[in-house]
Amino acid sequence: SHRGVLGQVTHGGRTLRLRDLTAHQAFTGYPPGHPPMRSLLAVPIRCAGPFRGNLYLAERDEADEFSTFDQQSLERFATQTAIAIDNLYLRDGSR
Repeated sequence: SHRGVLGQVTHGGRTLRLRDLTAHQAFTGYPPGHPPMRSLLAVPIRCAGPFRGNLYLAERDEADEFSTFDQQSLERFATQTAIAIDNLYLRDGSR
């Protein structure tokens, strides 16, 4: 779905670092059984192929929000994830 906070990350390609995700304009509530969360760091996985996704962390333990260092670390991990996905897609597509 393109809706919701994570939809903006996955389909909009935006990184979000929020102290309180429930205050974000795109917040639509939690699905049934989902634990409540406040702090959120979400980054898109930017694949060259047709795949879209995101990585996110929630509920920063030692602070009210995620840091710039946390964001840079997760963005690097998302880049490596995209490379791995694209390599698998290219390998499997060549068969």
